[in-house]
Amino acid sequence: MQANTAYPWSAPLIELLSVLPPEETTALFRRQWGNMALRDRLVLELAQKTRSRRPGQIPVGLASADLKAASASLAALLVLPRDGTTRPLVPAMRLLRALLDQPKEETLRTDVLKLVTRETTQPAETGGRRR
Repeated sequence: MQANTAYPWSAPLIELLSVLPPEETTALFRRQWGNMALRDRLVLELAQKTRSRRPGQIPVGLASADLKAASASLAALLVLPRDGTTRPLVPAMRLLRALLDQPKEETLRTDVLKLVTRETTQPAETGGRRR
């Protein structure tokens, strides 16, 4: 695949490659980032394998319609050190808004609030509206 840049990529191929060490796959996965059809699957892999540094693709995963990809992205961001930018805030707030109508996703909402709090260094309210 490295020699043949025209090799057709697919989600099953990414799944197959995911058993390899990150040193062998991360660069390959990042090269496929422009392929929107593979984006959610790539987020899952990059989020799991790049916890030691903050890759640019991870915050984008928060905007995924696939809750599994958004959750993986969120988990990676929560364990990575804060980078001092506001880059993850907009997708995090969009995810939070999308989760408001999903009562079963309380844990995920709480984790989004943890990320927002950490990134802004401001405590976020988790309760009801103020009077």
